[in-house]
Amino acid sequence: MKKILLLSIAAVILFVSNVFAQIPAPAAPPAIFAPAKPVSAETKELVRTLLEANGMRTSMIRIFEDIISQAPAESQKDLRAVLKGDVIIDNMIPVYAKYFTSDELKELINFYKSPIGTKNLSLTPVLMTEVMQVSQKYFEDSIKSMPKPAADVMAPSPAKK
Repeated sequence: MKKILLLSIAAVILFVSNVFAQIPAPAAPPAIFAPAKPVSAETKELVRTLLEANGMRTSMIRIFEDIISQAPAESQKDLRAVLKGDVIIDNMIPVYAKYFTSDELKELINFYKSPIGTKNLSLTPVLMTEVMQVSQKYFEDSIKSMPKPAADVMAPSPAKK
């Protein structure tokens, strides 16, 4: 199990790092907790529209509902008070506004609403699954050819009793 987990993590890291490797780093990254600049009403609406178009809002709300429905009945009310997708999105708006102009947000929205953007969204889960399977096979095959000490690091731990 440990081996599969390590391979899965490695696959995700490889996939994500490949995506982010293609994105140039900003010249000077802004301070993470710097006070947010005021965000215009137009930008707020554009970010909300983007998060709807790229499926983030829907996914977040579905995940929160799943968490709440699986929680003990006595915890569900408290969870509903905290897991509010639209409130979280409102808190995310300044982050998006910090990195994207209104024109860039419009381009992203147009992309996600376009046929290729829709295809990208629908295929992302399939791609992730297949990338993980291919990566797992690669790592399993690679472990077989590794010297024993290195292979032991990647091998699953014996089950503890």
